[in-house]
Amino acid sequence: LLDWRERFRARRDLVVSAINAIPGLSTPVPDGAFYCMVDAAPLMTRFENDEKLAFHLLDHGVAIVAASAFGGQDGFRISFAADEKQLEEAMRRIAAAVA
Repeated sequence: LLDWRERFRARRDLVVSAINAIPGLSTPVPDGAFYCMVDAAPLMTRFENDEKLAFHLLDHGVAIVAASAFGGQDGFRISFAADEKQLEEAMRRIAAAVA
């Protein structure tokens, strides 16, 4: 159990630091979930809404869920329940897609 907690903590930290390093995106450190809610408000003038951003990221090979699906806006939810290699690639793709 401890091993899994440490793995998910490392994955969480990887995603949080990578998201916060991408201009226009930010996320707090989640307390206990296996996903992050990402604020993408600075990008909305470019993408119009979070649904269009979600489709744009999907076109770049990253599946996320628009914040509006959860009653939010101008952002998205991304899971870190994947292995580190996949998460690193997803972060690279997100950074390239919004650059």
